[in-house]
Amino acid sequence: MAWVASWLQTRVLVTVHRTTAPAGFAVGLVNGALMPMALPALALGKDVPIYAARNAGRTYKLGYTLGVNLCGAGFFGLLFWRLHRWRANRRGESEAGRPGGG
Repeated sequence: MAWVASWLQTRVLVTVHRTTAPAGFAVGLVNGALMPMALPALALGKDVPIYAARNAGRTYKLGYTLGVNLCGAGFFGLLFWRLHRWRANRRGESEAGRPGGG
């Protein structure tokens, strides 16, 4: 999974650097969403790009920030939702096992 994410991110940035136009909002959004997935590759010593050096400025940065935040909200939102359901199920099972507990 880490290899696929770092490969995809590298392909996106290579494509951006082939064009003469600076990276805009959409590329920033994709780069931001892929940035957290670069951690395993970086930790293993692979130098993966996480930011387009030639960008459109504010619009790229807005897309990048939005991508990072949406990716984080999706990941952590799903994680906390699952933890909440897991805890609720455990509480329900333990109360059902008690005498008079339901």
